[in-house]
Amino acid sequence: MGSNHYNGKLYAGSLPMAEIFRYDGDANWNSVGRVDFTKDVIYRRAFCMAVFQGRLSSGTFPSGRVRSFRAGECVSYDSELKSGWRHITAVKSGGRLELFVDGKQVAASGEFEPDQYDLTNTAPLQIGFGQYDYFKGKMREVRIYKRALTEQEVIENMGTN
Repeated sequence: MGSNHYNGKLYAGSLPMAEIFRYDGDANWNSVGRVDFTKDVIYRRAFCMAVFQGRLSSGTFPSGRVRSFRAGECVSYDSELKSGWRHITAVKSGGRLELFVDGKQVAASGEFEPDQYDLTNTAPLQIGFGQYDYFKGKMREVRIYKRALTEQEVIENMGTN
C-alpha cells in the first residue's frame, strides 16, 4: 500500500487492516496504528500517503477518509518557492519552531515541551538532503547559530552578503 518518508522515518500502509507501520531499521517495522475501522469488510487499506503542514496523512478505503498524525515536531512550507535566490531561515526558540522565507514567517509549530525529545545522535549534519532527492542548485551563506534569532534579526540578515 502507500508509503512515505516523514520526519526522518519510512512509513507504509498495509492491507487488510489499514494499519500504518514505521521502519525503525534492522528489519524492524513497528505499528503506529490503524486508520480505517469500517465494520463487516475483509479488506481495509491505508493506500496513499502525503506530508502536509507537518503531518503525515493517509487516504483510507473503504471508508474514504483521510487520517493524519504527527511524529515529533516540525514545520513545513507547503507552497512552491519562487525562482531565483530565496532567503530561508529555520528557528527553534524554546518550545516552538518557526520557518521564514524571504524574511516573512510562513509556518510555526504549536507550543511543545522540548525536554520530551531526545535529539542526540551520531549522524553528521546534512544540508540540502530532501525527502525525495538531493538539493540541486547553489547555496550561499549557510549559517548556524547557537541561539534563536529574533524576527528582526532574520530580516536584518537578509541584506548581508
